[in-house]
Amino acid sequence: MKPTSKRPVVLVANNPLGHHLLTSQLLQSYEALDLDTDVMLLCNGVMPHADSSQASWANVRSFGTSRRGVTSYANLLIALIRLRFSHPQAVYHLRGFATGAFFWLSRLGMLRKARYVYDPRGAFAVEWREAGRPRGVGGLLQRVEKRLVRHSSSTIVTSERFKQFYEHVFGNGPTYVTIYNTTSLPFTGSQSFLPTDGPVRIVYLGTFNYWHPMDEVARVTAQAARQLGPERVELFVYTLPKFHDMVRETFGAIDCARLTVDYVRYEDLPGALADKHIGVSVVRPTPSSRIASPIKVADYVASGLVPLMNEGIGDFDEHFRSNKSGILYGFGEDVDLGGLEEVSTVTNRQIYDVVSQAEALKRLTPVLERLRHD
Repeated sequence: MKPTSKRPVVLVANNPLGHHLLTSQLLQSYEALDLDTDVMLLCNGVMPHADSSQASWANVRSFGTSRRGVTSYANLLIALIRLRFSHPQAVYHLRGFATGAFFWLSRLGMLRKARYVYDPRGAFAVEWREAGRPRGVGGLLQRVEKRLVRHSSSTIVTSERFKQFYEHVFGNGPTYVTIYNTTSLPFTGSQSFLPTDGPVRIVYLGTFNYWHPMDEVARVTAQAARQLGPERVELFVYTLPKFHDMVRETFGAIDCARLTVDYVRYEDLPGALADKHIGVSVVRPTPSSRIASPIKVADYVASGLVPLMNEGIGDFDEHFRSNKSGILYGFGEDVDLGGLEEVSTVTNRQIYDVVSQAEALKRLTPVLERLRHD
């Protein structure tokens, strides 16, 4: 990118430095862009294992504390006010719920003329209500988001479904740009068949919460393991250490599969997925999740795994169904592996081409050009 101005760029993120979402979805993209200007990162703390080289090209400023919440939010407000005075020409890339601080300062006039890209990575007002939180707050959050969307230089959405949702809620006026949640894993080829003998390795990658219920993941993997044959399946669950004991308790009842539970850093994923065959993705269908773009599915596609996932999430169901390149089931319903021998992931290269970091950079570049130079 060859800028015609030196406006500094401020990345505002709700994740801490070292978090795999911040690294894979934002920092690696900016590092590859190699902007010819100052870049500042406002992040919500620093994780203990964080590698400082992840953002060596940026001026990192943490607004997080050991106890998140009101203190962190107040620190972010203070940091944004200081930046407004020290760098009045700065433009902003706002990612996640922390961007609400930007809204309040703009309403007070301090950031009213500041230019920004809004990058929510999820319909957080809808997610708030789905999680059973106070409905009045959810309504306020939607009004906040409406202003952020309508006054942004561009609003980044992570699927075409997401774009249609925002057009319905906020109108067609704003500039929406679809940048899928990406995988930074290299494409390592596709497999046209599963092993006819020997172990079949099934992996679940990610967290557990309301949208990713552990019981459903265990039910799906148990049904798959029983259909593949006794003692043939090796099951791997890669998740945060805080879930390990619960995973062993819940998945331990699957007596037809050998279980391994571990935490794998994102940079170590290529090796961890290299010998796996089936990748499980379970997402509770809700208004916010149907428009999602699960990162784990992109990682499975990059690694040549057969995705085993519930239908109705994101943009790629029709591809998996028509090309027989994945296994789809209805959330809460039985899993049928009857056509597994016909599944081939060769055509999933087409999906990789739109969820790769290279494609994300291609789409992000004009967004930042417009932000910095209009």
